[in-house]
Amino acid sequence: MDELVVEFLHKTRVDTHGMLCEDDLENDYNYYGLDDSRWTKIKSNGFRDVIPSTIKNPYKNDADVFFVICNVKAVSFIPLIARLALELGLFEEEEEEEEEERGGLLSEGNSGFNVLRNLILSDNQLYTQEHHEYVDDKYLRILVQLRKMEKEDIQRYEMLHELCNQFYHFAEKRFRFLVEWDPSTSLYPNVAMRAIPLHCAAYNYSLRGFQLVYEYGIRNNLLFKKNEHDEDDDEDEDGDTPFKIACERFGYEQVMKVIEDTLIRYSSSNNIPINLAEALLIAAIDDSIHLDCVYFLLRRHPDMLVKLQLSSTPAAVSASMARSNNNNEGDADGDGDEGNNGNCNTLVTKRILNSIKKRKRES
Repeated sequence: MDELVVEFLHKTRVDTHGMLCEDDLENDYNYYGLDDSRWTKIKSNGFRDVIPSTIKNPYKNDADVFFVICNVKAVSFIPLIARLALELGLFEEEEEEEEEERGGLLSEGNSGFNVLRNLILSDNQLYTQEHHEYVDDKYLRILVQLRKMEKEDIQRYEMLHELCNQFYHFAEKRFRFLVEWDPSTSLYPNVAMRAIPLHCAAYNYSLRGFQLVYEYGIRNNLLFKKNEHDEDDDEDEDGDTPFKIACERFGYEQVMKVIEDTLIRYSSSNNIPINLAEALLIAAIDDSIHLDCVYFLLRRHPDMLVKLQLSSTPAAVSASMARSNNNNEGDADGDGDEGNNGNCNTLVTKRILNSIKKRKRES
C-alpha cells in the first residue's frame, strides 16, 4: 500500500511539473500548461501541497519552472509562485551562500539569466505589432506586481541593455518603467560590450526605440558616447558612437530627422530645458564623447561661443552685478553668485576652445 502511495505522489509531482513547464505555445490546441485565460489564482493555490517538488524539479539541471513559465500565457503566475516559494522557504539554502534569491526570482538556470531579466525579453519572432504590445502590457504588469524587485536590480542585471537589445520589438512601456524608476541606468555601460543602452538600441531595427532611448539621454550627449574599451584592445580605438551606428543602420537622413525633431521639441520645452552651453562644455572636455558632438552642436548653434563671449564683456558683467545687487536683498545667504555669470561664461568659452584644440592634437 505504501508503495502505491509513493508511486501516486511521484506521478502527481511529475505530471504537475510537466504542466507547469509546458511551453508549446505554437501548438495551441494541445497546450495544457498554465493559462491565465482559463485558470484563476485561487485554483492554482491547489499546487501548494506539491509545489516544493514542482518548483525545483530534482530530475533536471535547469529545474526552476520560472524559466519556462516566462511565456505570455503563464507569466501571470510568477508572483504567486514566488510568494509560495518564500513561504515554504524553498531557497533558504541558497540564500545562506549567495545573494537572497527572493523566492527564486534571482535563481539562474542553464542560460545564466535570472527571472527578472527574462521578464524584459520580447518575442524573438516577427509577430504582429498588436501581439508585441500585448506582451509588453502583460509583462509590465508583472514587473509592477513584483514588490521584491529593487531599483538596483536594473543596473545589476543589465535589464535596460537587454530590453534595448531585442531585435524584433522595442518594449516601450517596460522601457519607460525602467528609466523612470532609475534614470541613471541610461548612462550605465554593460560589462560584455562596454556599451550604453543607446548603443544597443542603435544596433537594432527599431528607429522608434532609438528615438526613445535618445530622448531619455539627451542631457548627457549620449548620442555621441563612445564605447569603452580596454587599454589592451587595439581594435576600433575611437569607439563607435550610437550616432555612427544608427546612421549605418537607418540612414543618415532618417537619423538626423529624429535628432532634429527631438532637439527642437526639448529645446522649446519649459519642463525639460537643455543647457546648450553646459552640453557643449561636457562634449568638449569628456574624452568618452566623440568630437563630432562638439561640431554637431556648433553647427546647430553657430553663435553660441559668440554669445558666451558677449555675455562676458565688462558691460554685461556690470549689468549682471547690478542685477545681483538688487537680488541680494532677498538672498538668504547673500553670496551674490549671479554676479559671476560673466566670468563663468568666459571660463566656459576658454575651456571649450582649449579642450577642442587639445583633443584634436591628441587624435
